[in-house]
Amino acid sequence: DWSSDVCSSDLAGKTRRTGRRIRSRRSNEEGLFVTPDLAAGFYRVQITSADHLVFEQILSVPTATEVVDFPLQRGERIYLQVTDEDGNPIEGVRVRLQVEKDRPGRANNWVSVPTPSRLSTDANGELTIGGLEQAPHQIRLQKRGYHEQEALVEVGISSRSEVQRYVLVQGAYISGTLFLANGEVASRQGLAIHWVNDAGDPRSYELRTGRDGSFRFGPFKAREYLISNPDTEGSTAGLQVRQLGGGGPVSILLQSKQTVEVDLELSP
Repeated sequence: DWSSDVCSSDLAGKTRRTGRRIRSRRSNEEGLFVTPDLAAGFYRVQITSADHLVFEQILSVPTATEVVDFPLQRGERIYLQVTDEDGNPIEGVRVRLQVEKDRPGRANNWVSVPTPSRLSTDANGELTIGGLEQAPHQIRLQKRGYHEQEALVEVGISSRSEVQRYVLVQGAYISGTLFLANGEVASRQGLAIHWVNDAGDPRSYELRTGRDGSFRFGPFKAREYLISNPDTEGSTAGLQVRQLGGGGPVSILLQSKQTVEVDLELSP
């Protein structure tokens, strides 16, 4: 699978993207592909394959030869298996990979690994990923209703025969309806939820209620959560979030896989 961007070249030999991305094409059984009607210029060609390392090259059009060869190198493979807490395979887990690159002047050296297609586990919770460099890779596993998981994988000779096994934990949720003190629903009202993560660091997340005042937080791990009003301006600034009918600050102790339904109100 290959794609291309239009580039320009300066006197220092550096390139920069200046044009649009050209539609990807797939090679045939003989490894050939044709891209007709290219305007003269410089193109950055990127080729991805399920078994080979990502290939990139700046190509000048028109080319010196009628057929341009792109030599690909076979990469390493890793094998994944993803299950739930009960050992059942999870199908459709989205998998994303990053590899560390030397990028002077950048605070983050981890870059996404291009793949010829979307990566996700099959009905057995399994996935084989090829065309990888021999280097540490960050792997991210995502599935709706489960906690996202990140891990570091050493890709190399040893990973060819090892199965990387991961367990995703089903999340817990907090949902309900937020009301104003006069009994009307609090439409499009901000809500914030706070907790302390496994490392002892405070974390928070904000959302806005629906038109009907509904809200849904999650998926979360089993722990204590506090809900507050994050607004510092407007008609609801300074109001407190309480359980409907009165009470103090909203503190909810979630259990694993639990969904807590709670109606709240904004009051002085």
